[in-house]
Amino acid sequence: MKKLTIAAIAVLTGCILFGDVVDDVIKGGEPALRECCAKLVDASARADADDTETRMVLHGICVQARTRKVESMVEKVLLDALKNAKEPEVKAFLLEQLYYAAGSASVPALSEMLLQPEYCDAVCRILVYLPDAPRVSGPVLASALSRMEGVSRSSIIQALGELGVSESAEAIVRDLDSKESKVRWAAIQALGRLDHPTAKKAVTGLAGKRGIASKYEQLVIDGVVGEAMKNWVLWGDKQGAMALGRTWKQGRDKDIAVQCSFLEMCERIGDAESDQLLVAGLAHQELRVRLSASRLLAKNFNAARQKLVCDALMGGKITLESIELLGKCGNSEAVPALDRIIASDDAANRSAAIGSVVRILGKDSLSRLAGWLSDQREGVSDAATNAVVALPGSLGPELVNLADKSDVSLRPAFLSILERRVESGILGSVQAFAKDGDSATLQALCKLHGALGDVEALPFMLEQVKLSVEDKDWSTAAERGLLALCRRIGDFKLYWPQVKASYEAGVDAVKSSLLKVAGVAGTKEAFALLEEAWRSGASSVKESSLRVMADWRDSSALPKLREIAQTEPVGVNQILAFRGCIRLIPMQSKPSAEKVDDLLGMMDLAKRVEERRLVIGALGSSQDGKALATLTAALDDDGLKSDAALAVVVLSEHLRSLECVPALRKAMPLLSGAQLDRAKAAMAVIADNAGKIMRWQVSPIYRQEGKSYHDLQNTPFAPEMPAEAASVIWKEYGCDKSGKLDLHKMPDAGSNVTVYARCVLRVPQATKAMILVGSDDAVKVWLNGTQLEDVNVPRAYKAYDDKLPVELKQGDNELLCKIGQGGGQWVIGAKVVAQDESPLENLVITLK
Repeated sequence: MKKLTIAAIAVLTGCILFGDVVDDVIKGGEPALRECCAKLVDASARADADDTETRMVLHGICVQARTRKVESMVEKVLLDALKNAKEPEVKAFLLEQLYYAAGSASVPALSEMLLQPEYCDAVCRILVYLPDAPRVSGPVLASALSRMEGVSRSSIIQALGELGVSESAEAIVRDLDSKESKVRWAAIQALGRLDHPTAKKAVTGLAGKRGIASKYEQLVIDGVVGEAMKNWVLWGDKQGAMALGRTWKQGRDKDIAVQCSFLEMCERIGDAESDQLLVAGLAHQELRVRLSASRLLAKNFNAARQKLVCDALMGGKITLESIELLGKCGNSEAVPALDRIIASDDAANRSAAIGSVVRILGKDSLSRLAGWLSDQREGVSDAATNAVVALPGSLGPELVNLADKSDVSLRPAFLSILERRVESGILGSVQAFAKDGDSATLQALCKLHGALGDVEALPFMLEQVKLSVEDKDWSTAAERGLLALCRRIGDFKLYWPQVKASYEAGVDAVKSSLLKVAGVAGTKEAFALLEEAWRSGASSVKESSLRVMADWRDSSALPKLREIAQTEPVGVNQILAFRGCIRLIPMQSKPSAEKVDDLLGMMDLAKRVEERRLVIGALGSSQDGKALATLTAALDDDGLKSDAALAVVVLSEHLRSLECVPALRKAMPLLSGAQLDRAKAAMAVIADNAGKIMRWQVSPIYRQEGKSYHDLQNTPFAPEMPAEAASVIWKEYGCDKSGKLDLHKMPDAGSNVTVYARCVLRVPQATKAMILVGSDDAVKVWLNGTQLEDVNVPRAYKAYDDKLPVELKQGDNELLCKIGQGGGQWVIGAKVVAQDESPLENLVITLK
């Protein structure tokens, strides 16, 4: 890190010094600049053979010449240097710098050098970018053309094309027959940029005989024709551009790029003929061409273009792009053409036409809505619904009025539209529909109130729960709507009193429904009601309360569920309680090993093989090696072995530890297909990670104001203090494939902090071992409370750089590391091996 800082300072210092030198030369004026050039031109003037510094300074001056308003001085000095330079490479460099400062004064010298092949390309580059280049440079380039051949000729042709020197067209046309491909290609490209009859005739001829050219020349011709069409339109030759485009695209209907380029030219022309061609593009066989035509028409979708599209639709030339384009125009004159499509048998076009009519007519389209909603043809109702939902502004009162006047059977559809449009201000108006509504309407009302209501809608929803007990679908909708409404209200105190009062006054079916609100609340008061319902309720009420407990949001319901699972006879209630326990046990905030003990305790309560299978699955997700013994034994149980085999794979994928190998080997014969592949992959990862610590328990981050990480490493915190260690809350983190733990994953990571990481090394008997550690930055290591090392320096991570010989006691050995962070990367990685650094047999790496 220090080396990097020094290097950065050196670079920054060099840049500053270089800028100072450039400023000094510019301030020194012509004498200083001539001295600089002399060091380059005259080898004897250089202090050493390396002229890199001189070139850098000269380049810096030239780049700033125009902004510093010294271009005339720079141009003058560079021209003199060019005269005096002897070495071709130096001349080439000076030409490159002259590009930044050249003006008309450079033309005489450049005219001479233009005829020298080794400098021709660089000179052309300067001439093209001179101020007023067509007038100043054009004659020079045209004059040189007749005297140059080969690559130099192609450079001049290219420059003439870029400058648009039309007088050179007749000379360039002759190069279309050149035997040198670079000259021929340069001529083709240049002719597309020349506003001259000879050039236009040549380009049209190329478009017509493109098919007999080589593949590369075909690409060149296509590019030139595309550019020429744009240029000709720009120059006012729209008729010529149209003729060229027609010739070029003839017989190439499937060439999407050509067709789209032709349409772009038509859009630029903008007359009646080109508009017709654009509209014809809407019916093209290729989708991308149709989309291009639609996009180009939409740029200026005036009345004339709208009429052309409508006429095309009326004439039967129908595409989705045409229909959607009309929908954007807002012109009601397009509606008759769209109505014709709505009456057709094409479902896709019909749906698109409905959407376009709604977009054109806006609110006025609502008069058609009832008819569309009752239309049984495919897609009509959905298209109308989606289109009305997308309309801007509030339509609530209008939709409620339509629903009231329309057939009762359509009310659910209207209510669905109101819900999707989030028209929350109309709930009071639609509640009247409940008086004479059928089941479908009542269900839609419940859904609407759940989605859009507030606390004022609660009495209505409680009434729906009460009235719906005889109608299963309505009752389900009422329950769901009430739960959604309570979630929207959010504040338990706002809805719970009314819910509880309705519960106490309700019949058993109502109580069963209202108990589900307790799950939304998730409070102690709500759970108390569930316990009361379990103690004294009817069987249906008890079952409902139990279902809510089993789906409780945290593990606080676990004691009650365990009690019920232990005391209830085999049946629905015992099964519900059991499954609730299996769901909630992993949610406890306790060490994973204790969660495994809880799951094993549930195995004793399992009355059926189905519940035992649930326990096996949960053990696979337990993330603790303590589950392996039970899973391994279950591999011999015919009723459990399939689930146990998969659970072993899941657990092994997480642990990535050698302790999983025996169970994996035993499970593999029971697996096939993708599950077997997962097992093999897990085995490979374990083999690759033998001895690597792949999971750590990590403490909170420790920091103190004004203290560096170096100071913090010497400051003891709770994890290393026996009297306080039990109070630390640890969180599990996994390493990457290499065994490196990125501590930046932790919330609140930063600079000048420290953190602790721990794991357990388990061996069947005492053995000598080696702990290999790498860290960025500082690290302090303890084994069973004994400090092994203290590296309190800034350093980059190097895998397993520190080698610590140890003796592991039989059973569990706690490894604790303290990792300090100054800045940048913050990682820890460790590996446990035999003292000869071979794999340590029977080692289990786990967590407390």
